[in-house]
Amino acid sequence: MKPIKICITGGHATPALAVIEVMKKKHPEWELLWVGRAVALEGSNVRSEESRLVSDAGIPFYSIDAGRLSRVFSFASIVSFLKIPIGYIQSFFFLLRHRPTMILSFGGYVAVPIAVHAWVLGIPVVTHEQSHTPGIANRIISMFAKKIFVSHKDSLSLFPAKKTVYTGLPIRSGIFTAPKEPSFLYSRESLPMLYIMGGSTGAKSINTVVYEILPRLLSTYRIIHQVGALSFDEAKKIKAALSAHGDRYTVLPYIDISDLAWVYKHASLVIGRSGANTVGEIRALGLRAICIPLSWGGSHEQRLNAEALVKHNQALIVEQSQLSPDTLEKAIAVMEKQKNISYHPESSFRASAMIVEELETLL
Repeated sequence: MKPIKICITGGHATPALAVIEVMKKKHPEWELLWVGRAVALEGSNVRSEESRLVSDAGIPFYSIDAGRLSRVFSFASIVSFLKIPIGYIQSFFFLLRHRPTMILSFGGYVAVPIAVHAWVLGIPVVTHEQSHTPGIANRIISMFAKKIFVSHKDSLSLFPAKKTVYTGLPIRSGIFTAPKEPSFLYSRESLPMLYIMGGSTGAKSINTVVYEILPRLLSTYRIIHQVGALSFDEAKKIKAALSAHGDRYTVLPYIDISDLAWVYKHASLVIGRSGANTVGEIRALGLRAICIPLSWGGSHEQRLNAEALVKHNQALIVEQSQLSPDTLEKAIAVMEKQKNISYHPESSFRASAMIVEELETLL
């Protein structure tokens, strides 16, 4: 029997890594490889989070120069557009060389040329949609996919019924198992802890507002601030300039899963964007949050994610257009009165298992 080789691709590494956990346990004989982007942002030299995470997981990582269409007109968007044919050429020769048994996509523009050429070469494609509403990339990929997995029941009607399966959002099991201590230094004072985050590349608008109110926040809280690799140097300067309580402020470019589990366990409140993975983890752990959705995201996806937390009394939404030092401080005061709720991780584990079971039926 020919060895099974799964090529994983796409822009959403977190749910992919959750599925990979199950794959490795259930089918250690499967060969896994990943195609993605090498840098965090177009035109930067900062390594992408997905390449770091995937490589740390022991999976061979291959990058392609996949371009994309952008809503914003700039020099970088022109360069990205011109890379589109390059990505298609690279994808074709990559697939000819490695001949994977199946493509498992997690959306995003990087996955499109891989999915298209896989279909041409007769390699089955399956894709996972983590958002409520699919973006352009997954709408294209779904045309070539044999199976489409969705995280939300309200997404079922957006794809062909015969090949769409509701699985839920895969969440990494590691966030439920916190170590006794994290790998970074932090204040051990008996104060509530705020966890402020902006995703793998940070969120400069959130960071800027936080910097303005740091002295007041640090009089009451310890803060873990994940600022993103692109903003790390600036954050270190802000920390060094603090006249008091600087030891209560921890800045990190990114947080690995073990440290993240520790932060989630000790955080009094989570503040940040409301991407699907972040919201899924907050929901599963029963945490409280202040969500600041991206206002320019496709189909207001982050707003929908945040509203799901609000329905469970876990979050307060602060619109990006209304974000200011005053509105953020008031939101923190309101949410500090809320209580954490119980969590049920079983459904998150089941999502990963369901996806692997579906793959088994197609192999």
